Amino acid sequence: MAFRTQTKVCFSDIDNVGIVYYPRFLHYFHLAMEEFFGNELGIDYADVSHKKNFPFPPSIWSATFVGGSDTAIALT
Repeated sequence: MAFRTQTKVCFSDIDNVGIVYYPRFLHYFHLAMEEFFGNELGIDYADVSHKKNFPFPPSIWSATFVGGSDTAIALT
C-alpha cells in the first residue's frame, strides 16, 4: 500500500546550505505514520497509542532518498 504526504521543512530543520539535519528525518517519518493512520485507516494515532494503550513503536526505519529540486523520501 503506497501512501504519500507532504511535510513542510522549517528553516530551523536545515543547515546553512539547506540540507536537513539527519535526526529531523525520524521526526518526519513519525509525522507520516500519524498521517497514514488518520488518512488511510481513519484512526487517530494518539487515541490508539494513549487512550487505548496500544502503541505502534517503529522497530525498523528504512528510507530511499531521491534528489531533485524537491526532495522526496520513500519509506518502506
